[in-house]
Amino acid sequence: MRAWIRLAAQLYPRPWRERYGPEFDALLDDTAAGPREFVDVITSAFTMQLFKGDYWKFAAGMALAGVLVAAAISFALPSRYVSTATVPIRNTELVEREVQAALSRASLAEIIQRPSLDLYRGERARIPMEDVIHEMRNRDIQVRQSGAELRISYASPDPRKAQAVTSALATRFASIWPDAPPTSDLAFEVPEPASLPVKPVAPNRLAFLSAGLGAGVVVGLLAAASIRHPKSVRRLAGFAIAGCAGGVVVSFLLRPRCTRPPP
Repeated sequence: MRAWIRLAAQLYPRPWRERYGPEFDALLDDTAAGPREFVDVITSAFTMQLFKGDYWKFAAGMALAGVLVAAAISFALPSRYVSTATVPIRNTELVEREVQAALSRASLAEIIQRPSLDLYRGERARIPMEDVIHEMRNRDIQVRQSGAELRISYASPDPRKAQAVTSALATRFASIWPDAPPTSDLAFEVPEPASLPVKPVAPNRLAFLSAGLGAGVVVGLLAAASIRHPKSVRRLAGFAIAGCAGGVVVSFLLRPRCTRPPP
């Protein structure tokens, strides 16, 4: 533990280490070193850096803390894989009807409860099926029409399930049901195979790390400035609050008013 305490003592400002370093080492050799002393050294070094150290050193420390927190959050979030399929459009007049049918409650409920997929098991145990279908339709499924094609995508923590669900949705859009053969009035042609995602699209760990780095620097500088110059920081905060309040008032004053159309 003494080695860790000596390492933690390097966090003190350089002038303090040059003046009191030998005395600190001698005191450390003569006393019992434990976790409590280690925490005390870390806390004292942090406080001294905040009050007597350099702004940029404290900001760098806070930036490192922000990066570590952001990294922990990004790795705690589940990965999301997106599979995509393209369905050629045959009859544009029937697109809306078949899209509504493919995304209907009965269609999505059947896909969710397929034994081979068994989607949203945890959510189904907590919330009603209607809410599960709503989340699936609005969060995980994307349907976009591009010219004579319909692009269908589905996001899932499991790349295999993402591909399987996308294939099932594309088949539904093509109106090829298990109990009925294709008919001549289909809105879509037979879809292409759904892609198997290799890399997750989320979470974007680089964005998390960048946000943590920026937030740590800003928080570190503001904290150091607020402790060293509390009056100036309070004055700036007052100006910022007044500016925000003024902006809100102006936005309400400049709201467009509803007018009746001329007869």
